[in-house]
Amino acid sequence: MRLQLHRLLIIVTGVFLVTAALLKSLDAEPSDLSIFETVDWNRFRPILIGWELFLGVWLLSGEMRFWAAISGTVTFALFAVAAGFSGWVGQANCQCFGTVPTNPWLMSAIDIGISIGLLLTTSWRKQTGETTRAADVLRVAVVGLPLSLLFVLGVPAEVAARIRGEAFRVDESLLDMGDGRPGDVLTHEVSVMNVSGSPWRLVGGSQDCSCRVTGLSTQVGPQERSTITIKIRIPADAGPGRFRRPVDVYTDVPEQPMIRLNVSCRVR
Repeated sequence: MRLQLHRLLIIVTGVFLVTAALLKSLDAEPSDLSIFETVDWNRFRPILIGWELFLGVWLLSGEMRFWAAISGTVTFALFAVAAGFSGWVGQANCQCFGTVPTNPWLMSAIDIGISIGLLLTTSWRKQTGETTRAADVLRVAVVGLPLSLLFVLGVPAEVAARIRGEAFRVDESLLDMGDGRPGDVLTHEVSVMNVSGSPWRLVGGSQDCSCRVTGLSTQVGPQERSTITIKIRIPADAGPGRFRRPVDVYTDVPEQPMIRLNVSCRVR
């Protein structure tokens, strides 16, 4: 019974990881997790997606099940801590499944359950004496590593954009505008790439009392880049700490009418 439960949990966990990785890879919305402060989480997301894919495929392959379970136990324990901390700092969505809204406290509880389940159902006494064969390692590497490396190296970014029907891709979706005082105007340039096979235009952007986007009304050819400038004015009533706000850039692409960016600065 314990072995059957363990095998079922291994399969469920593998499917869970692969699903989470695929949904993250198709999520065009930039992340703005405040727990990372000035770190652009979107730069590290491919690494997480790669690991989720690798571990998911490894679990589903059934190879080296003991070490796969150990890796899963540690991974989900770390996921639980990250999701719990995300909820503690006030995040409503931990973005664990891309565009699918996920409550961080719920995800933390699920992660804890999976981690404990793997820990309790693994047959430690039986498995620790077994040797790991080179052929087992090779099979796991051949199946899992190519998928993982694709995401870690960022190759699927354009492919995923095309699957979503997008024409434009932005390398920097979380912009650190630097330091400033209330009333200061901060400027940052952003490179936008047309990953489609047709020319498209950047036709507008956020324009209000605290933000202005310039360098628009520009036609961007296939595989070409255009640079836009974002200017933000720190509100006069902003207190010391971090100021954040979204910035939208509008396009004439029917499937991608808007590109959402997030800007951040430190108020002195």
